[in-house]
This record gives sequence, structure tokens and C-alpha cells, in this order.
Amino acid sequence: MELHETEVKVPAPVTAEMVVHSLREVIKFLFFVRQQMPCSYDDLKSSLLAAVGAEALGLPATEEVGADSRVEVQGADGARAAPAPAARPRATSRERLAVKFFRELDALLGCLTPELLQTLRPTEVALFFGSSSLRPREIFSFALEQLPASYATHCSVPSAKRVVANAARRVIRECIPTVASCPPAASAMTAFLMVKAPCRALSGAG
Repeated sequence: MELHETEVKVPAPVTAEMVVHSLREVIKFLFFVRQQMPCSYDDLKSSLLAAVGAEALGLPATEEVGADSRVEVQGADGARAAPAPAARPRATSRERLAVKFFRELDALLGCLTPELLQTLRPTEVALFFGSSSLRPREIFSFALEQLPASYATHCSVPSAKRVVANAARRVIRECIPTVASCPPAASAMTAFLMVKAPCRALSGAG
């Protein structure tokens, strides 16, 4: 198995939210460029929302396509109500498979949380592709040892959200040369998310 390395920097102040968002976005990127999904995560999500709706994907109704554009109308009795959405055709077998894949990928991404980083202080996060986690065909590892000993406090304001989003885009850009030097991807493989944390953190979390 070939080894490819690159150094990726994130801007200060480093928050757990910034690191988690960057890791999630890179994992989505890797699934696409390593040909484990036919399109980008965002394109897949948009097409499935339009085809099967948010509920089928396990997403809140606010994610629904056109949810913000529904307008309340005046009823005969004076009550105001939003028009009921049109019934969707039954999902095809291909759409059901896509929904299953999306939900599994979303569950994998959901394992990465700011709380996990703050509690366990993992030193490494890795994405394995292969038939087994014991014998993966591809490993994409992210070393976190050089991150600050304690994360900065995250602020939920628009400017902070832009910083987090820009950091993720920068991480992806810096990963592109390394990923591009990898050999062609194999066919569809199972993905495994691995987290390495100090033993003292694991015992303390229990």
C-alpha cells in the first residue's frame, strides 16, 4: 500500500466545530473522488430531496426542496393554511438504494462531533475503504496531534460560520494534490471511520 502525506493547516483560533466540519467535508470529498459515489454529496442530497423528500432521508422538513417558498393561502372559513405538498410517486429501486447509501454516509459523518473531539481528544481520525477494517485497501489518515491542547470557544454568528466553511474548503484544496497522486480507485468498497484516542481519555469518558 502506497503512503502519501501532506500537511494541512487550519486558521486560528481553532475550534472543535471547525475541525469537525473540515473532517466531514474532506470525507465527503474523498467518497466522491475515490469513486464511491456517483456525484458530490450536495448533488446527491439535492436530487434525493426532490425525489423522495426530507423524511425519507432522515432530515428535518426545513431541508425540503421549496420548503421556504410555500405561501399560506386564505381558506373559505378565514383560516390560513399552507397548501399540502403534492404526493410523490413511489421511489424506484435505484432511489431506495441511493437513500440507503445516503443515510449510512450521513450516520458515518454524524459520528464526528465537537463533543467527541473535546472529550476524547483523538490524535488521529482515519477513513478506511475496503471489504474489512482489518485489511483495508485504502487508508486516508488525519493526524490531529499538533492541534491546540484546548479548543477555542465557538461563536454561532455568521462571520464565524464563514470562517469554518472557508477552513474546510482550504483543507480540501490542500488535500487535492495528495489524493490526485493515488492510483485509480477500486470498485465500490465498504467505508470505516476509525478514531484513535489516548487510553486515559477513553477511560475518563467511561
